Amino acid sequence: MVIGNIVVRVRSVCAGCLHDFRHSWPVILLAMLMTILLAAAATVQSFHVDIVDLAPLYVAIIIFLASGLYILRRTPSGNAAMAAREGSGQRLGHILVLTGLFYFMAATAALGCAALARTALPYADTMLAAADRALYFDWLAMMAWFQASPRIATLLIHAYAAINWQPQLAILLLCGLGHPALAYRFMTAWGMCLLLTIVMFPFFPAVAAFHHYNVDPAQMPGATAWASWHLEALMEELRSGAKATLDSDALTGIITMPSFHAASAILLIFAFWPFPWLRWPFLLLNMVMFASAVPVGGHYLVDTLGGLMLALIAIGTAIAVHGRGEDIRLDWKTIGHQVRRREAGLASA
Repeated sequence: MVIGNIVVRVRSVCAGCLHDFRHSWPVILLAMLMTILLAAAATVQSFHVDIVDLAPLYVAIIIFLASGLYILRRTPSGNAAMAAREGSGQRLGHILVLTGLFYFMAATAALGCAALARTALPYADTMLAAADRALYFDWLAMMAWFQASPRIATLLIHAYAAINWQPQLAILLLCGLGHPALAYRFMTAWGMCLLLTIVMFPFFPAVAAFHHYNVDPAQMPGATAWASWHLEALMEELRSGAKATLDSDALTGIITMPSFHAASAILLIFAFWPFPWLRWPFLLLNMVMFASAVPVGGHYLVDTLGGLMLALIAIGTAIAVHGRGEDIRLDWKTIGHQVRRREAGLASA
């Protein structure tokens, strides 16, 4: 009853600020589900949440959300259709709200994974390595090729790091060009995939291929994923109970199977696909990022296939909820005409 009242209250507040609530409610619901999952996992596994340590992060997130909701509430949107081009105030409001939701889900998911890592199931590395061999994939041969190809390794390392800026750019472009509905659709797919990844994680705990195959970090041609090299120590601390506090140190990637890095590459292709002038460059970039999850992130090949499947499920769900949308084309003559018409309307008023 209490949870139902909270949901109704949150919906009424957000509906008053977000003029077309049907596009934003899936993202808000996913964020709430992640919060419930974190609370349940932390309670069952007897973790303590260090509120003081995490406060700066969540205060910053609250500022983003509150600022965005305030701007949306104070800025008229004309007609309520989110597909229509909106004013700069509306666009900024949606950018702030979606940025806040993005970081909220990222942080909450990471903390939830840390709590869920304390599982009695054995490590799945042997099974995952066997699955790779069943697919005729020789992980050690791939790593030998990676170590012997410094230029390709550098390319893959840079592509792997592209996850750090692509989601924010997608939100900025989709909202900035007046298509927040597509931004919420992307964030629904992102949140759905993240939630599915968290739910699957406890059934496939692993220490990643770097440790399973005893790869020497000194033999790597460049900087690879930090968390993958320290994953065994992180997992042992969480599983043994040596680490019983959820703090900023827990905000790191510990999931091997399925690979969210590989999944995010597919999701980002989906995010940039509405832009005809950007779709092919970002398709190429994210294909390379998908491939980089194995040598740079220390994933097994089967991890990336699992991430691919979850991404496709999440994208299908987002399209079913939000619709297919349309291509975003920069027709400068039309935009100029709209600007002049708007200026004429303001002058006559």
